[in-house]
Amino acid sequence: MTTSPKIGWVLQALFVVFLWSAAKIIIKLGVQTLPPFIFAAAVQVAAVAGLLIYYRFHKKRYRVKFTRQDIQLMVLLGLVAFGGATLFSTIGLQYVTGATAGLIAALNPLMAIGLAAVILREKPAIAQYLGVAVMIAGAYIFLRQGDVSGALIGILLLLLAEAGFAFNNVLVRLISRQPGDESLTITLVGNLVGMSVLVPLGLAMDGLPPALLEWRMMAVVVVVGLIFGFGGLLWAGVLDKLRIVEATVLSNTMIVQVAVLSVLFLGEVLTFNNIAGGLLVLAGAIVTDRNLLMPPQANLRPT
Repeated sequence: MTTSPKIGWVLQALFVVFLWSAAKIIIKLGVQTLPPFIFAAAVQVAAVAGLLIYYRFHKKRYRVKFTRQDIQLMVLLGLVAFGGATLFSTIGLQYVTGATAGLIAALNPLMAIGLAAVILREKPAIAQYLGVAVMIAGAYIFLRQGDVSGALIGILLLLLAEAGFAFNNVLVRLISRQPGDESLTITLVGNLVGMSVLVPLGLAMDGLPPALLEWRMMAVVVVVGLIFGFGGLLWAGVLDKLRIVEATVLSNTMIVQVAVLSVLFLGEVLTFNNIAGGLLVLAGAIVTDRNLLMPPQANLRPT
């Protein structure tokens, strides 16, 4: 039996989700030392620096001519995703457990699928609706009688962040459907706009803490920044090849990855509901994306 030609993009998407899961744990540790506003700003600077260096040597590969609408969308993308969502996520992670953060992140595909249906006219096939339903059931079981700790403000901020990231997925997909590889330019412009928002805000709110200049904290900032920068670049490539329902559902594996990483590095404990719900979430992802993992049995509904 041959595998789907899109399996490489599925693996790339899963790798990016793993990087983002690790970043959530690192951020949760980092904000214990550094105030959240300046932490988010410093991460954005590191992301831009890494992308600029990469762009310097690879700019010929990417499309750099965009319409006025494309530029407006990229600026909006930067404000919503790289500015607002990044800040909300960094602050919100202070108030919830790692497992709860993973659960909230698992709602991202549902938000993205709804936005894609309205903006991109991409609708899931019948079987994909079933997969999404299984994921919802898994999220419910994960919550039910489980230890979902955290202040309401943290949960609300993370929900806003995931809505921003879902909007980002749809905008990137909208721009990427045009001819040419524009993934690096989209990611770089978005990060530049986000940096222009977060740096002044971070300095105004937190100043320049001495802890930021310590080599350990600088290493943390650089690692998270590179994950955000190049993770966004890789994810833009995924969105160029896969539909929203196909790509974003893979990010639901974050609920399992973050929970496991929280046990390993934060000393948190998983309940039976966490484990059972997480397995259902993974099953839902497999049902939704089964045509990417094996020869398709039926074509998806036309967009």
